[in-house]
Amino acid sequence: MSDALTSAGSSWTMLNDTQTSAVVVDRFRTRNPALLRAEVAVQAVIFVVTVVGNVLVMVALWRHARERQIRRRLAVQAGGAPSSDGRRLHHHHHHHQQHLQPHHGRLHLSLSRMDFMILHLTLADLSVAGFTVLPQLIWDALGQFPGNDLLCRCVAYLQVRA
Repeated sequence: MSDALTSAGSSWTMLNDTQTSAVVVDRFRTRNPALLRAEVAVQAVIFVVTVVGNVLVMVALWRHARERQIRRRLAVQAGGAPSSDGRRLHHHHHHHQQHLQPHHGRLHLSLSRMDFMILHLTLADLSVAGFTVLPQLIWDALGQFPGNDLLCRCVAYLQVRA
């Protein structure tokens, strides 16, 4: 009389029966502990490399945008915006001047289209790490999900959406 729901890649099985509405069965007891430790270690390495690597990419993007902003400011102060072939344009384009306008007390950094795309890829990568790898790492390391049913459902939803 029990209906088993098993999700692929999950370490848990949900059983519904007449006496208990939801019993969570821990399948870690039947697994090789050395293999489990290795899986947790690999997940931890993946998470750390993903976070550190993507943060470094974001820092590089910020530095690149800052250097480009400084070059533009110097070019405008020298009498014109640089053209693509290195010559000076003596008329000012409005889009070059808008990069130099203060934005809440700071100069606004603008990203090139490629840098903007790379930034979005790093943010997507970080969201996958945060919503997929990290919860699975915690789950496997602790042997059980450390939250209530609502949190478990939210994490499962975010893992599918990430």
